[in-house]
Amino acid sequence: MVIFVLMPILLIIFYAFTNADGNFTLENVTGLFTEQYRRSAILRSVGMGISATAICLLIGYPVAYILSNRKYNKISVLIILFLVPMWVHFLLRTIATRELLQNFGLLEFSYFAVLFGLVYNFLPFMIFPIYSSLMRMDYSLQEASSDLGATNMQTFTRVIVPMSVPGIMAGTVMVLTPAISTFVISDILSSGRVRLLGDLIFNYFEGRQHNVGAALSLVLFMLVFVSLLLSKEEKTGRGASI
Repeated sequence: MVIFVLMPILLIIFYAFTNADGNFTLENVTGLFTEQYRRSAILRSVGMGISATAICLLIGYPVAYILSNRKYNKISVLIILFLVPMWVHFLLRTIATRELLQNFGLLEFSYFAVLFGLVYNFLPFMIFPIYSSLMRMDYSLQEASSDLGATNMQTFTRVIVPMSVPGIMAGTVMVLTPAISTFVISDILSSGRVRLLGDLIFNYFEGRQHNVGAALSLVLFMLVFVSLLLSKEEKTGRGASI
């Protein structure tokens, strides 16, 4: 943990608050909010990440709910739908997505293409946590809800959805984090026209501007940390309410 987690974080913090000569400075961090190019990339990344996460949740929850049904809850169905496509390399899936969008004339819509690529690549990371939560749920609670006179919609909104909140939070973190930090999808599907936070970090490190790249990496780290903290608070609050 010290070598592979703590030391890299300390190195990022050191480079973020120093210049090329190793002297302390705040220009790398303040420049993230004063320079329009960097600020726009951060806001664009957060917006695209939240949009992709919301779409994955809207698609993934019904799919996970259907798969948790005893009729479809079979390992063969899960393997065919999700595990087999995941065996294909991430880069190959993205290139195939580009060819697909190009055939339908949608590649010129850069933001749509990037958002489509984010949802396509990260959708399984939303489905699996929700599916796991639904599978661990006690189905006798649904029967009790029906016996007490609740409708199917009331049972779904007041029993099923609250019980699956841990899976929703886990899926949100697992989709939001890579969606904000990715640079391969935006680079391939938009030909560099949509620059996300990951693109800036890659470009700065590739251009030997390690200090600015570290400052951007620190922002990304803080975004991940906040999302994990919110997930933990949600679980704690839910446990206290129960």
